[in-house]
Amino acid sequence: PEWKNYKMEIYNRWGGLIFLSEDPNQEWNGRHYKNGEECQQSVYVYKFQGVSTIGRTFEKAGNVLLTR
Repeated sequence: PEWKNYKMEIYNRWGGLIFLSEDPNQEWNGRHYKNGEECQQSVYVYKFQGVSTIGRTFEKAGNVLLTR
């Protein structure tokens, strides 16, 4: 779908924000969004929020395992 509002956030296990994007085409590459350093192999929490151009809203959250 087309998005008029979109946000993806990824947090470490201590609740620190390590990735933030408002571009639905931008994927997380396993690096910290502020300093570009590789994140450690671990489990991270993701959150997606958005509103489509036809007004549908969604929220999704879960875990993702980063492996190297």
